[in-house]
Amino acid sequence: MRAAHLKANVAQLEMLGTERKARVLAAIDPAVIDAIHQATRLAWLPVDYDVAVSRAVVSVCGYDGAMQWSRAATEDTLRSPLLRNVVRPALRLFRSTPAGFLRLLPRMLSTIYRDCGTFEVHPAGPHSVRIEATNLPHVIHDDETYLHGLGETFAMACELVGVSPSATTERRSDGHVTWVLTW
Repeated sequence: MRAAHLKANVAQLEMLGTERKARVLAAIDPAVIDAIHQATRLAWLPVDYDVAVSRAVVSVCGYDGAMQWSRAATEDTLRSPLLRNVVRPALRLFRSTPAGFLRLLPRMLSTIYRDCGTFEVHPAGPHSVRIEATNLPHVIHDDETYLHGLGETFAMACELVGVSPSATTERRSDGHVTWVLTW
């Protein structure tokens, strides 16, 4: 995973307040936090680090608190130099079509994730898309909350084009995950 994304996630711990941030950090291996802080923004770090941070936030803040934190971190990532050069042109091209905008999702994800499976976007109806992920690493595939957070992140991307979809997640035992976004 790109260190820039992990750095944004850790920076967003500030929104939790001093006490909860300290509890989250205490729940994460200090070597993980050190590696995130020491990495350059373009470095690649294990996706396990992001899952560890996410799990710690969920353990301290609960699911709803973790989704608020995830939303704030995602907003930062979407505005970052890492994705800005993909998101801005896509918004100009696909401002009125969430399905068109989401076709660029695999490209956006490839700037953040490496060796984390393959993502494809398919139309699922006039107001829905299906996002298929194959060959996900076990650390992602086996974490229900992380998968749901990804679905919420995909839904948030739709908000950039003016719709607020619902997201459902289906996980199969073969490393395959499907999200359906409906607006």
